[in-house]
Amino acid sequence: MPADSSSRLRWYASLRITIALLLTGMVGLTALVLVGVAWRSGRTSSLVVSHDLMTQATRAADERIGRFLEQPSAALSLVLADLQQGALDPWDNDAVEARFYNTLKVFDALSMMAWADEDGDFLMVRRMPDGALWTKSIRHDHDGTRHTWWTERRLGGSRKAITALREDHNDTFDPRTRPWYRGAKAAGGPYWTDVYVFFTDHLPGVTAAVPWVEDGHLQGVLAVDVSLGAVSRFLHSLHLSQHGEAFLLGQDGRILAAPDAGDVVVEQDGALALHAATDSHDPALAALAATPDFARALEGGHPSPMLRVTAGGQSWIGAARPVGAGDSDWWVAMLAPEGDFLGAVQRLARSSLLAGLLFGLATVLVSLLLSRRIATSLERLVEESGRVRALQFDDRVDASSPFREVHEVLSAFEGMKIGLRSLQKYLPMRLVRVLLEAGEEPRLGADLVEVTLMFSDIEGFTTISEALGPSVVATRLGDYLGRLTRAIQAHNGTVTQYIGDGIMALWGAPLPVPDQAQAACHAVLDCRDIVRGLWADEPEVPRFRTRFGLHTAQVAVGHFGTEDRIVYTAMGDGVNLASRLEGLCKHYGVEVLVSEETWRRVQDAFEARRVDFVRVKGKREAVGVYELLGEKGTVHEDLCRARDRYEAGLRAYRERRWSDARGAFLDALSLRPDDAAAEQMIARCDGYATVPPPDDWTGAHTMTVK
Repeated sequence: MPADSSSRLRWYASLRITIALLLTGMVGLTALVLVGVAWRSGRTSSLVVSHDLMTQATRAADERIGRFLEQPSAALSLVLADLQQGALDPWDNDAVEARFYNTLKVFDALSMMAWADEDGDFLMVRRMPDGALWTKSIRHDHDGTRHTWWTERRLGGSRKAITALREDHNDTFDPRTRPWYRGAKAAGGPYWTDVYVFFTDHLPGVTAAVPWVEDGHLQGVLAVDVSLGAVSRFLHSLHLSQHGEAFLLGQDGRILAAPDAGDVVVEQDGALALHAATDSHDPALAALAATPDFARALEGGHPSPMLRVTAGGQSWIGAARPVGAGDSDWWVAMLAPEGDFLGAVQRLARSSLLAGLLFGLATVLVSLLLSRRIATSLERLVEESGRVRALQFDDRVDASSPFREVHEVLSAFEGMKIGLRSLQKYLPMRLVRVLLEAGEEPRLGADLVEVTLMFSDIEGFTTISEALGPSVVATRLGDYLGRLTRAIQAHNGTVTQYIGDGIMALWGAPLPVPDQAQAACHAVLDCRDIVRGLWADEPEVPRFRTRFGLHTAQVAVGHFGTEDRIVYTAMGDGVNLASRLEGLCKHYGVEVLVSEETWRRVQDAFEARRVDFVRVKGKREAVGVYELLGEKGTVHEDLCRARDRYEAGLRAYRERRWSDARGAFLDALSLRPDDAAAEQMIARCDGYATVPPPDDWTGAHTMTVK
């Protein structure tokens, strides 16, 4: 700062000195009064805060349990539909086992799926404690001889990868005597059992069953088991307060799920039974369940009031709220030490103190006739801080003020805005604005969020760079990235980073995006069209050809890095798969590849071609990959015919009909002469026709490069 400016600053009136003496007495008195009132109302405030937290936790539990119990109905409906339509023969053990095996792979909340008929024949696929899927089969010969077989597998192995096949001669299980079979048979429709302890894994759960009736005769019953062990794990992770606890109870007061799974099932009279809440190992829950108001709430089917109990030498706040669970009456009981909420009282006291200071300041300003100068200066500070908070750095700051402190702060604002104007060229400011509007403070950490991820890359960019030169490449690439970024943002996408000439974007975070997968597909198609039209009037300029990969998955989204340098991005297997899909575009000669997860969500609105069933590098599970062609009604009929012939070839290929597959791929190639994928599949058919694949070949193609 120049010397003359420093000398002028010494003659500015000090805002601190001007108002400090007047504020001290009035603000101090006001703050003391307000803090005293805050502490007096502390217990009431604690009750309100705890009530709000318990209500939020109950909503979370209700939503989670609701989603948890949607899976059995969905699984039963899908399999029953196949039975009714003749797509699945219930007496074809291999087909039924395959269907049950795949269903348990998709629906992770299910622990068992079974089919039983009126002859006592039974087929079950069960998820074992280590996650492996075993099969139990009961069949009766024509002479009535019973055979019970167990098929054992390792976790992660395919259905055909059997580790042991053993016959159990001592098994006496008769499915027709089980409550789920009898209940579904009597109901003539969907039936849910009460919660009971499963015989195999000694965990509580429920069974959903549905009968299959044909020509007025009961053919058999489909059933699925849903273990409540996952609910116990969810309750253990539910954040109510620092030491808060949550339990799932039945209307009869039995514990259905608890943070400590050992508090759910106990042995009584030589048999396993659900533990009563009044006998819980947790003293706080036992004390809460013993209160008359709690018992009346469960009997009457209405939420309990906020209750205080004493357990373990401290006071607890608790309540019970009903949650939806099919036809059953389930309750979430919440408990937290009253001391956990004293922090709210302290925050209220600080807020009261701040309110007292502001009130005292307003009083002093009015009483001393300094309101105009002080208010004007403060308004300018607030205005400039608001601009900075809104990331608006273009306007210069007028630092003139009669107060030295205000002048210095405004000058500091101008210096800060100069630095931020430079910094914003390196950061995705739109993302920063979204995080600010969402009230998120950038701290290291992430949440599991379902998002749709996009990766893009320019084919042969190194060669193009060498042809154009550094300065031209920088300009062209900046224009390219800017246009694609605007197209992504127009469909509510968030660009998280530029990776050289590539873009990583996602939909669904930091803010939810309705129909996120469709929005991502629209954005990618717009980007594809933009790239095709870039510099069309400059034939001498090398054209860009961009590849895109799309995948929808639950990944960790948040802030990663170090305490002093962080980046907002997504991490997890889903991110890796989206990146691999972009790389696969080069392998199949296409511009856009989407995963099966994404395609399931958008197939009603877009046209696509199933390209292959691929096991990407670094993954054991194979996934279906699709070439996104365009929106329905916009794709040329020749391209659709080529797609249909290609997919017919792909079906024949997976069925080992090499000649039929080759003919269909040749048809597709004739309709689409530049189809590198069809050429590749023809080559594979020729190879397999000469050297067939092994017997356990599933049709999946394993990639050995990224």
